[in-house]
Amino acid sequence: MEDGEGVQMRTRNERKRDDHDLTVFLLLCAAGLTLLLLRGCAEAAEAEANKPDQTSASVLTYAETQEDPLESEAIEAAVLATIGTEYEEDSFGYSFTELMKIISAEGGEDYDTCWYVATCLMTAQLKMGLRYTPTEMAGLQQFADPADTYTKEAYDACVEVFLRGNRAPEVKDATVFHCLGRGNTNYHDGELCEWVTEHNGVDYYVELKDWSEEVARWQSRSE
Repeated sequence: MEDGEGVQMRTRNERKRDDHDLTVFLLLCAAGLTLLLLRGCAEAAEAEANKPDQTSASVLTYAETQEDPLESEAIEAAVLATIGTEYEEDSFGYSFTELMKIISAEGGEDYDTCWYVATCLMTAQLKMGLRYTPTEMAGLQQFADPADTYTKEAYDACVEVFLRGNRAPEVKDATVFHCLGRGNTNYHDGELCEWVTEHNGVDYYVELKDWSEEVARWQSRSE
């Protein structure tokens, strides 16, 4: 019969193996989701580039590439479980927490506003050929600085847009928005933008510019 110390040591080793197995599982799920998201978003970006006048309400997502919906749900759950952990940036490729705080700063506790703003951000990403992460794109598009914390509404909107690829059809291809008393009114109300819709005091606009020139401009700045 084993003594108590031997049993405790074996139990600790088993717990370590269990923790290691869980970590490996989460990272594998994250890697799988990342590859599927990149594949889906790349196809969406290519389609948008080939059809510049088309307004698509959604983006092909990892869920649509899976034959088994339960498998998709399991992957999503595993990736979401990494939020706030050391594995978060490995799972998403950027700080999802920072993204939610940015959307919170813009949309607060209004879900539709958060959804519309997140949609604008993803659409801008697609217009730029997915060369930038959502947080990088938020900087280029002059979104608000991240809030101290994120709201549930921002969390739900970010999951809907950036994990599931479901953009809000109401804002169509809008990439910028303007709240009365904030931002560059001359830019939004001039010939550079076309008004799309309004919600909760915020106007949404399509930017009438050559996005290929925008890509070249930012690439030259980074060189």
